[in-house]
Amino acid sequence: MLQFASSRMEKNSGDSCNSSEGGSDLENRNESCDMDRRKVSTRERKDRRTRRQESNFRERIRMHELNHAFQSLREVIPHVHQSRKLSKLETLSLAKNYIMALTNVICKYSF
Repeated sequence: MLQFASSRMEKNSGDSCNSSEGGSDLENRNESCDMDRRKVSTRERKDRRTRRQESNFRERIRMHELNHAFQSLREVIPHVHQSRKLSKLETLSLAKNYIMALTNVICKYSF
């Protein structure tokens, strides 16, 4: 038990916020450290929020571009027009099949 307490004191001895010297001075130091932590964490939270918003904005742009590319692909792939829009998976599958069919036609008539 004594060994555990001494190892805890050694770990905390370098941290000015965790120092246990001086009665009323300790309270002042702890209040000061708490305020420093709050200031840093508030600043860090704002930075994190800003980075997250920027990241979300970039992701939204990326997804809009991807959806636009899928829509362009849907418009050039021959398919039976349905009342609903083709899914991304259906679009890719039809595009793959269409490319394979065109490749077969080219190979068949190139010899």
